[in-house]
Amino acid sequence: MTKRDDDSKNQDVIDRKNKTKQQQSYKERLDELELIRQRKKAIPNKSETISKKLPKLKKQRFTANKFRAVILIGTFSIVILFMVYLVTPISKISSIQIYGNQQMTTNEIENNLGIKRGDLIFKVWFNIAKREASALKKDQQLKTVKIDVVGPRKITIKVKENKIVGLVKNGSQYNAALSNGQVKKVSKKVTDYDMPIYSNFKSTAVLKATILQMEKVPSSISQNISEVKFAETKKGPDRLLIFMSDGNEVLIKYTKLAEMMDYYPGIANQMTTKGVVDLQVGAYSYPYGTKDE
Repeated sequence: MTKRDDDSKNQDVIDRKNKTKQQQSYKERLDELELIRQRKKAIPNKSETISKKLPKLKKQRFTANKFRAVILIGTFSIVILFMVYLVTPISKISSIQIYGNQQMTTNEIENNLGIKRGDLIFKVWFNIAKREASALKKDQQLKTVKIDVVGPRKITIKVKENKIVGLVKNGSQYNAALSNGQVKKVSKKVTDYDMPIYSNFKSTAVLKATILQMEKVPSSISQNISEVKFAETKKGPDRLLIFMSDGNEVLIKYTKLAEMMDYYPGIANQMTTKGVVDLQVGAYSYPYGTKDE
């Protein structure tokens, strides 16, 4: 074989290799293009996606706007209705009924509670507990008080009183002695009360203890007492001088008032003349002027 034939043969081999490389490169390019095409196919077209989502977004936006509109209209309507309610008579108290008071007037109770006809009822509704506590603090004669809103315009008030059981004399002034031992200023005249008068008490503690003791005395006896005077001595620092409406006087310790006054009716029935019943130590009596009190 000649040299020319060898060169020709080698050239053919080179050409085949080059062709094979070109084919391989072309195949790789085709594979790459196919991969790109498939990826593009997997990613949806933005314009198509938006066009598909647009109706749903419009529907959601319409629903949200509708909900907001309902809330705004509802809130506005409630405000308008409330304002109309405030300026109409149906928002105001038309009836106040008070139960349980025996000595206090309805005006006193209403003033203590800060309630009157024509007031806005919702103001009472939302401050019931505060009004009750304030009234009890304001007036010691009120023992308990309970406010109830029983209708759109009606209020009932139930009270219990610390009753006035006497008058406390302080110089030329008279205050009310309450059943709980407290003292309250009164505007009525002394003649309006048919009750015992407490006088000469310099200690509020002694006065309170005496009043509480008096509350335990049977009414058949206490209703005949006209005055209870604190009349201490060196030997009797806790002595009371009680003036009875039957003309007798009673000497007694304020700490033993409830216990010892039970003996008074029996002793008074045995007395032939008016005098003094001494219940400080034991129980006996003597006519006026026969013994140094």
